[in-house]
Amino acid sequence: MRSLAGRTRQATDEISGMIGSIQQQTAQAVHTMEQGNELMREGLERNAKVAAALSNIDQQSRAAGEQFASIAAATHQQKQHRHRAQRQPAKCCSSE
Repeated sequence: MRSLAGRTRQATDEISGMIGSIQQQTAQAVHTMEQGNELMREGLERNAKVAAALSNIDQQSRAAGEQFASIAAATHQQKQHRHRAQRQPAKCCSSE
């Protein structure tokens, strides 16, 4: 009887040790997943900030392009007026 009780106690201790080890490994796995989730959330926040910055750059680039187009059109128009004035100086000054 004592032998059976001793083996039962030894088996119980082994099982308790296994359960403790599993609990420790489970806690470590949960902690690792929580860290992974935190890193993922930080990455998504950074990604959103980068997307917003790129959108802002795109808008500013488009606005600059529109301004350049307006400047180019005005420059072209001034050039045309200057050429007309150079070709027809008499009309410009004939009202005197």
